[in-house]
Parts: sequence; structure tokens; C-alpha cells
Amino acid sequence: MPSFQTQVIRIAADTTSKDNILDLNTSAEPQAWWARDLTLQVGVFAGAVLLDVSDLQSVTVNLKDPGNLDGSPLVSETITTFDNTTTLTTWNAGTQQHFVVSFTADELSFMLTDGERLVHISMVAVTTGGQTGTICVGSINIIDDGGNSPASNPANAITVGQAQAMVAALAWAGGVNGITTAANFQLGSDQTWLLGVVPFTAAAGSGAYIANIIILDANALPGALMRIPIDFAASTNPTIKIYDNATTGTLLQTVTNPGGAAQSFLFTARFDGTAWHKELGTGVQR
Repeated sequence: MPSFQTQVIRIAADTTSKDNILDLNTSAEPQAWWARDLTLQVGVFAGAVLLDVSDLQSVTVNLKDPGNLDGSPLVSETITTFDNTTTLTTWNAGTQQHFVVSFTADELSFMLTDGERLVHISMVAVTTGGQTGTICVGSINIIDDGGNSPASNPANAITVGQAQAMVAALAWAGGVNGITTAANFQLGSDQTWLLGVVPFTAAAGSGAYIANIIILDANALPGALMRIPIDFAASTNPTIKIYDNATTGTLLQTVTNPGGAAQSFLFTARFDGTAWHKELGTGVQR
């Protein structure tokens, strides 16, 4: 039976060159399968001369988006173990290298575009004396073989259940608010949201009264929708005023029951990122 091994890229890192690195196994620009374990075997050179690496304290290897080199790396590994017994003979034989960098399948499970992604690789060394220097830079093309998926969830992945919970958290609903007299009602959520629903029932009360419903801006995302269904009793007493963010804010709607018969009213408003705007205000007798 075949023995499948971690894919290996072997790199002669020339500290005197700014040219792109090559995979010595293929003599071409390095390529690797997406969501598969990957090992980089690195020898440190100055031109054709294999260097002494006894003064290396660490080497950090970063994979970044070429369009965002100042941003956070997609993957980063720091190496602190080096083999200074490597000789030019053992390097050329492929039996030794100065250091090895290992990336797991999960680490290489970042998003691709059309089945591949070119990533920038850099190797930066720190010596025991505290000096920093670039060993090499280049590119690696990460390719989806069309038949794999990560063996387990990447560190920044979420499960279907978590995604559903996140979507559900963008909507909230309040219990039915009974209005019987003049009062203020503030509608909002303590987390970011896109949809809020809060129903009201307006009773006759002991006489004419005005109640204020205030739709708060806090935590509402641009495009958020607020739905306010109101059931009126068979009375002309209640007057409901709906405001943007405060009673000193824009009056969005005044709702009354002039006919006296029981009726239902639906008000909706949409948030543009700055203020609430009336989208719908309509009623029907019951």
C-alpha cells in the first residue's frame, strides 16, 4: 500500500537575494495543497555558501495576503531549533537542513479564490545578539485539489450551529407591552441587531392619554428593521407617538383610533446608520 507523507517544500534561502524562492524538489515556484499538512525544509545560504546558523535565536515564518503585507498573517510559525551540523553535502543529499517549519492542515484552511490562493512568505531571523534580518521572501501558491476539506475545524472557523446562533442573535423580540396610561417605552437591544419586533396593546384607560414609543439607535446595524404591531381597544382615548431615539428626536408616527372600534396597526422603521425612518404605517379594524 502507498505511504502518504506530508508534502515537503525544500528551500535554499539566499540571504543575499531578493528573488522569489524556489522549491528545490521541483525547481519551480512552490505550490502546496490547501488543507493538507505542509513541511518546509530550509537551508540558509549566502549565495552558494551554506551559512553557520549557530547565532540564530529564532526565525519567524509568516504567510500573508500579498495585498495586505502590513496586516496580520494568515499563518505564522516561530522556529527556535536549528541544526548547525548541516553540511553542503548533507543538504544536497536532502538528508539535513538548518530548520524545519511545519504547517498543519487546519492552518492552511484559509479562504481561496477560484480554488487557489497565492500567499506571500517571509522568513525573519533574530540572532542571539538581538539583531533582526530577513532570510528570504517569496510566494507559495496554495491549491485546492478538489477533493478535500479540513480534517477538523480551523482555529477561526465556526460550526453550523454557531453560525445559526450568530444569525439568530441579530434578531430579537420583546414581550407584549400593555399601555393603559401616559408612559414612555424604549425599544432596543444590548447587542448588535438587524431585526426587532415589539408588540403593544393600547387599552382604553381612564381617559385620553399619550404614550411615547422610542426606537433607540444604540447597537442597531445599518439596514436594521424595527416592527411595532399595536392592538387598540375599542376606544378613542389612546394616542401613540413613535420617535427616533428620544422624545426630542424626529417624530416618526402619530397613531390614534379616531373611529373608536377595535383596530390593529403596524408600524415599521428602517435604520440608515444614523437615524430611523418610517417605512410603513397602516391599520385595519378588527
